Amino acid sequence: MNMDNFEYEKQIQRVLSPIEDVELILLKGHLIIEQLITKLLELDLVEANRLNSISPMFSKKLEMYLAINGNSIISSGLEILLKDLNSLRNKLAHKLEPPNFNRLLNDWIQRALKTKIESLENNSNVKPFLIGAISVIAAFLSGAIDGKQHVTNKDRS
Repeated sequence: MNMDNFEYEKQIQRVLSPIEDVELILLKGHLIIEQLITKLLELDLVEANRLNSISPMFSKKLEMYLAINGNSIISSGLEILLKDLNSLRNKLAHKLEPPNFNRLLNDWIQRALKTKIESLENNSNVKPFLIGAISVIAAFLSGAIDGKQHVTNKDRS
């Protein structure tokens, strides 16, 4: 999935909007975020193609990126949100019915959107807020990628 030039929003809407299952939205949203982290990481690597040979998972890619750049682009607050997103995804992947999943998901959405959302308390309207939370993070990461690409291209000229 190519996320350059702020196409992420169209792709998120195309991929996530038709889905009704909140758990599947979370899984696919996690994948979109992982692809953006991968792209951001690859921009710092001399031989980015070697990343494929070690096949790191989400958490390892994030840790590699942070080991190279610290919290210069991905703030400590965003780092926690990304790690919590990965934790939610892992709960779905490893347990048929993860305990407290809805509450944890609702808390994560509200932290990502930086607002209290009353309608999440009864699990109604979760879908648009989850897609919104994923979109906010994707927008930030996509902007960081575009900025890094611009600086890299400028350095080459």
